[in-house]
Amino acid sequence: MSRAQSSIEAALIITFMMMVMITFVGVIAKRTLETQQQKQLSSLEEVAVLIRNEMDIALKVEPGYRREFSVPVRINGMVYNVTLINSTTLNSNYSSLVLQTNLTKDYSAVERIPGNVTGRICVGPNRTNLLIKEENWIRVRCKA
Repeated sequence: MSRAQSSIEAALIITFMMMVMITFVGVIAKRTLETQQQKQLSSLEEVAVLIRNEMDIALKVEPGYRREFSVPVRINGMVYNVTLINSTTLNSNYSSLVLQTNLTKDYSAVERIPGNVTGRICVGPNRTNLLIKEENWIRVRCKA
C-alpha cells in the first residue's frame, strides 16, 4: 500500500465521519427546537384555559358577579395578544378566545366559551381585567 493511497483513504474516512457528525448535530438541533416550540405552545394554551375558567365561573353564577383577574405579561418570554370574538360575530351560541404570539404569529391557542362574552382583555404590566356578569352577557373591561 502506498502512502498516497493511505492518505486518500484517511481523508475519505475523516470526511465521512464529519458528515455523520454534522448530520447528528443537525438532528439534535431540530429535536431541541421542536421541544421548545411545543413547550411555548403548551404555555400559551395554559393561559387560554386560565382565562376560559374565569369565564366559565362567571357563566354559572348570578348576574351582578364581578371579578378582577390578570394575565401574565409574557409567556416563556413571548409577547402575545388576546382577542375575544363574541357569539354574534360568529353567528353561533359560543364565543371564542384567541391567544396569539405577536412576533411571528406561529403559535395560537383558541378556546370556545359558551355564551356571549364581549369586551377586551388587557395584557401588560399593572393591568387587570374586570369580569362582569350581566343578564345574558359577560363583559370584560380593561382596568389600567
